[in-house]
Amino acid sequence: MQRYKIIAIAAVAIILAASAVVLLTNKGSEAESTEINLISGLEGVGSGFYFDETKVDKGDLFVLNDDRTLKTHNVPGVGEIAIFKAAGWEKLLFGVPTVGSIQYYQLKTIVEVYLADPAYTDGGTLNLSLVAGNPGDGQVGYTVTQGSAARIKEVQASTGLAIGITWEPQFSALVIGDSATYQNLVTTDVLFPHVTCCVLYGNSHYIKDNRDTSERLVWAVKNATDWLNHVIEDVQANGYDSSDASHKALVDYAYKHAGGASSGLTTEQILSAFDAIEYAWGDEKTYDRVNPSDPLSKIKSDISNQTQTLYDIGGLANNSLSDLGFKNSSEFAEKFVDDSVIRAVLDKSSYRSPSSLKTITLSVIVNDLHQLPTHLADEKLPGLSAIKPGLSDDKTLYEQAGLNVKFIDATGSNGVVTALNSNQAQFGVAAQPAVILYDINNKQTTA
Repeated sequence: MQRYKIIAIAAVAIILAASAVVLLTNKGSEAESTEINLISGLEGVGSGFYFDETKVDKGDLFVLNDDRTLKTHNVPGVGEIAIFKAAGWEKLLFGVPTVGSIQYYQLKTIVEVYLADPAYTDGGTLNLSLVAGNPGDGQVGYTVTQGSAARIKEVQASTGLAIGITWEPQFSALVIGDSATYQNLVTTDVLFPHVTCCVLYGNSHYIKDNRDTSERLVWAVKNATDWLNHVIEDVQANGYDSSDASHKALVDYAYKHAGGASSGLTTEQILSAFDAIEYAWGDEKTYDRVNPSDPLSKIKSDISNQTQTLYDIGGLANNSLSDLGFKNSSEFAEKFVDDSVIRAVLDKSSYRSPSSLKTITLSVIVNDLHQLPTHLADEKLPGLSAIKPGLSDDKTLYEQAGLNVKFIDATGSNGVVTALNSNQAQFGVAAQPAVILYDINNKQTTA
């Protein structure tokens, strides 16, 4: 397994400008096809809001039950979510990983959409805007933390940062165990139920010319996800047992791919992260079933909703959907999501051993547990044959799929987009907003 390093650019505007340059320089060649299509889910939710309870009262932000837990109600079409108190959010300064991260857009959605809508609040609403730096009247502020627990703790020590949002396992590192410096305010599953976060993308031109290879990748990642969920469910039902080979492998691989010793993560924090992250390649988690003819229906719905929200909050300004030939965001989602690859492997039990391995390149966000299924497919998985008869515990899923996967490490979703856009990688894992922004602002996906 080889790894390369690329530098991710934090500001969406900068990376999109860079993308436009690449498109111009590629004109007239085969490389000009840089449309990115979503080909499989990977995980959902998996982030959380941390806060300093000596500085912020959660009862000012959400309606609470008598035991101080967050009260929830059902929002039609969304699900059971916490009830916001809009007034308490005004003038707060939040830490966010980067501008353009899904956590940034989740905060922006709360501030500029949810808090202005009585469906999400206790009846009191405010029209607020999210701004960089310290906020004034009618504003909520944000400061960039880079997302890591270590960096957030540095910001906390230097500025007294009282509240913020970040992804797992960094969230658990902040709120769980002896090293915790914050408390758990709310995890994103109570704000955005079952929402798709990181997904598997592919270069549409490469997929068209390499169908079999693309299907083999999706097959391997899907089976790794199934193994992961089987082991997580066993741990949650029976407790973690370090003498159980699959339990130990799960934690060891998570520790390895979250940064190893440099991460400072404990087993308790890793297991806590698994409680928050919802690994899913399609509809199987949300609906407890999969329609073979439409296995990514929930993801299509999420893409449609996210696209419309990006327009609503000003994230998409260059091109309207009609400019791209679409009547609405649902039509865009149908074209953006290519479910033909995963439909082809739903009933595929195994592949014959190839004479040689096919090399592909996959860009992922480094040290991020949300990417874990792509790494597990590159590891030997104890007990795999017991849950997937016909597969081997002694070979990696990539090997069993006939693949040699080279990883390109990025430091955020925008870095993954850069790798895909520049043809450094054929496939990548990133959160929704960065790729939607890229495809629409550069007119890559059209009707």
